[in-house]
Formats: sequence, C-alpha cells, structure tokens
Amino acid sequence: MDLQEYAMFMVDAREYRVAFVREDGEFDVVDRFYAIDDDGANAYAETYFEGQEWYVLDSTGRNINGGPQ
Repeated sequence: MDLQEYAMFMVDAREYRVAFVREDGEFDVVDRFYAIDDDGANAYAETYFEGQEWYVLDSTGRNINGGPQ
C-alpha cells in the first residue's frame, strides 16, 4: 500500500471489534481494528479468528451480522 492508498484508507476506514460471547451473554472484545466496510471487517475476522465463533461489532457495539446484540 503506497502513501496515497494509506491516506485514503485512514479517511474511509471505520473502527470494528472482534468479540466472543461470554457465558452471561455479554460480548468480550478481543481485538480492535479498522476496515473500509462490513465485508472487509468480516474478512479480517475470518482470517485472524478462523475456526472460532467470533462476532464483529461496529464502533457502537452493534453486531454487524445480526444475532446476539
């Protein structure tokens, strides 16, 4: 990624969180990262948390894929 691409990413990127559900039903956030959109956020979680039951939350804490809120 060159400097111009990086600058555009930083302008357009949104914060996301990867989380797991605790026994009490609350989310346990294990990673924070930036992606351009929900598809990019899901791709990140699939890559780094493969084989685990993860959830991706947006910056407001909403599960971007539905399910437990």
